[in-house]
This record gives sequence, structure tokens and C-alpha cells, in this order.
Amino acid sequence: MLKQILLIAGVVLGLVSHAVADEYKTKEVLPGIYTVMLKSGPGPNSTFIVTGEGVIVIDPGSSPEAGERLKKEIAKVTQKPVVYVINSHYHGEHTFGNAAFEGAQIVMTAQAGKTMLNSPGDRERKKWEKKHPGSKIRALEPNLTFQKELGIKLGKYYLRLIHPPASHTSGDLYIYIASYRVIITGGMVVAEQIPDMREASISNWIEALRKMEDLDAEIIIPGNGPVGNKPRVTLMKHYLMNLRTYVEDALLDGGALPDIQKKVGEKLKKKFSGWANHDRLDQNIERAFFEFVRN
Repeated sequence: MLKQILLIAGVVLGLVSHAVADEYKTKEVLPGIYTVMLKSGPGPNSTFIVTGEGVIVIDPGSSPEAGERLKKEIAKVTQKPVVYVINSHYHGEHTFGNAAFEGAQIVMTAQAGKTMLNSPGDRERKKWEKKHPGSKIRALEPNLTFQKELGIKLGKYYLRLIHPPASHTSGDLYIYIASYRVIITGGMVVAEQIPDMREASISNWIEALRKMEDLDAEIIIPGNGPVGNKPRVTLMKHYLMNLRTYVEDALLDGGALPDIQKKVGEKLKKKFSGWANHDRLDQNIERAFFEFVRN
């Protein structure tokens, strides 16, 4: 009887593991540059770059298990070691996979590293512990930080890490690889979904996206959602501009925040009807409301 129970348990665990693996796909976006993403839905993307001298990982996922899953994907392509793990910002879905890559250089902006180790980072840990019960969620803090810009060269790949003024968060970075005309945006750009704006500085974000548009790039690997071309950046910018304009117009017309959320929310739902995460609209409208009032 015990053998039967153990056999059934093993089969169930195997099916669960296989089902989790089947949710993701790995795509070689450009030579040596791979992105691991959900087959459907707005989940976070992980990217890895295979060079002659080792591997660079960007945003290894939301848990140690996600990081281990990414390691298995990397092993299908190369046996070279992971040299760098770059976190685009401190949010848990982009950082808690770091735990699978101890021994690598963990790279963040100085501001993101500071935030990760303070109360916002603690809130992220508790949130993701609830989402991954039983997982040992922990922050593997950076051992390489920078203020405005950092260059990383590994093999034939030169990555330019750019830290804009506070935008999606106070510690964002995005990565520009000029020789491949690609930008790995982190949270600065999400595709086909309403962004998380709980910490956003909208005016700064719009300006940062304008500067991103000026870069000579063709391929955009967003922090969440499908890989695309340069219009991904413009669409993100247009969402933020529409949000800001609609809220400012509603404020000038008069009305309390709940009324503005209802009025502006209806406009944004209509204009961005094909995007996921409409439940974030009230949060975004509130953020734009208070940014306008403060200024």
C-alpha cells in the first residue's frame, strides 16, 4: 500500500513539474540572446545571453525554483557558467530567482539594492512567500551596483546598463546592446498589459521612454509580455501620456478621486481594451492624480 501511495505521489509530482515547464517557452531572439517567457499571459520574462566567456542572466524570476528552471533552460544551450545576473529593478518577480545563482556577480542600480534591503523589499518578500508557499524566498543582494550607467563586456557582447531617473521604480535599469540593436527594458516597458505603477513617477517615465526611443534599436525585449519591435516603447509611452492627460482633464473639470477613477478608467479600458491587467487601472489613476496634485 505504501509503495502504491509513493508511486502515485511521484507521478503527481512529475505531472506538476511537467505542467509548470510546459507553461514556458524559450526563444532565441537574436544570436546568443534567449528569452524565457510564459506561453500565454502577462508574466515576467527572463533573458540570458550566451557568450564565449560565460552567461549573462537578466531577471531570473520570482523564486529559487524559477531560477533553477532557468538554469535548466540555459543548460540546454550551453554548459558555460553564469557570470552575471542583472536585475532590472527590485520587484520580487525579477529578483528572487537570484538565489539559484550564488557565485555570480549580482548587478543592480545602487538605489534598487538599497530598496531591496529596506521595508519595500521586505513587503515584496512577504508577498512572494504567499504566492510560492513552501519556497525559501530570500533576497540575494547585489555585489555590483552603479549610479547612472555601467558597461559590461563578456565575450563579444557589450551591454550598456542605463539607470534613468525614477520611473517605474526609483531603481530601474534597462540594457542596450548596440551591436545587436536590442533593448532589454525590464519594468520600463511591458507589452500588451497595464503596467504596475504603485511607485511610478509618470513624468520621468515618459521622458525616459523618449530617450529610449532615440536609441538605434529594432528589437525590444520587455519586462513582461511578448518580444516586439520599437513600437513597443512608443505604445508604453502613449499609455502613460493618455493616463496623465485624462486624469489632468478630469481634475480640471472637478470631482473626487473615486469619480475620476470611474471616468478615466472607462476611457482607458476602451482605448487599451486588448491589454491585460485592467484591475491595475484604479491604482494607476490614483498615482497620476496625486502626482498632478503635488506638482
